[in-house]
Amino acid sequence: MRMLLSLLITCLSCLYPLSGANAQWNMSREAEMQPPLKFEPTSKKYGAFESLRNSVFFPEGKTETLSAVVLMHDCSGITSRNEGDLRRWTQLLLKHGYAVFVIDHLGPRNITMNCGREVTVPAGQLMKDALDAIAYLAGKPEIDSKRIFTLGFSKGAMTGGMVASEAHYREISKGQPKPRAIAGLYGGCDYGRGGNWLPSDASVPVLWLMGAEDTEAPPADCASAVRSLTKRNMITAHIYPNVSHCWDCKEKDGFSKISGNGQRVTYRYDSQVTADSERRVLEFFDSFR
Repeated sequence: MRMLLSLLITCLSCLYPLSGANAQWNMSREAEMQPPLKFEPTSKKYGAFESLRNSVFFPEGKTETLSAVVLMHDCSGITSRNEGDLRRWTQLLLKHGYAVFVIDHLGPRNITMNCGREVTVPAGQLMKDALDAIAYLAGKPEIDSKRIFTLGFSKGAMTGGMVASEAHYREISKGQPKPRAIAGLYGGCDYGRGGNWLPSDASVPVLWLMGAEDTEAPPADCASAVRSLTKRNMITAHIYPNVSHCWDCKEKDGFSKISGNGQRVTYRYDSQVTADSERRVLEFFDSFR
């Protein structure tokens, strides 16, 4: 029985990051659980939208060295339900002079879901993917390697929170550059599995936008991390009243499901909150240019 329990704990530690002394071993192991992503050559995707997946897009007519943003999807990957919203964010950032890399953690690995109990790409691997994407962009002569940001949605935001952690960065990185700052919309913080997706040791600035009525990523779960990071002047946090998860998801407006906590949730697109989120993200990134 004791041996069975030990094996079970070891198995779970592969899926979820643990705190304390075991964190380094688990995160490092998680980062090797899937094959690395392959990124599309820039020349195929310049100014075009043939595919969003693991491709770099550049704003038209820009000749100066560019800032860049890595867009990170939610736990469902890139699907017909969110591709339009990712395109909208991509176009917004391109319009404001940013190069954009849209990461796809799941499609190249033939995985359709990475939510709840269906976690196949764990936190360490998601972090490694993000750092690989940042390194890929930093190697492009068109990109300023010191001005690369991440923008994530739900689990993509949570991945950004982990990348911002100095301890996790040291565990996963192999000398790769850090993002200059990270921004996240409706990212969760604590799911009771021994790890916090918004660690208080962030070494890059964080923008964290939350919905007061979000039952999938409750703002209350982030309160402790936000307080710690606020004391260190490392976070800009905002809670929107009367909105829940996925407020910028125009293509999921009205979509209903049973969430991982057993509650039924219905997504409602809010154009005003979406516009304000876009403004806050752009102003945050622009403050580092």
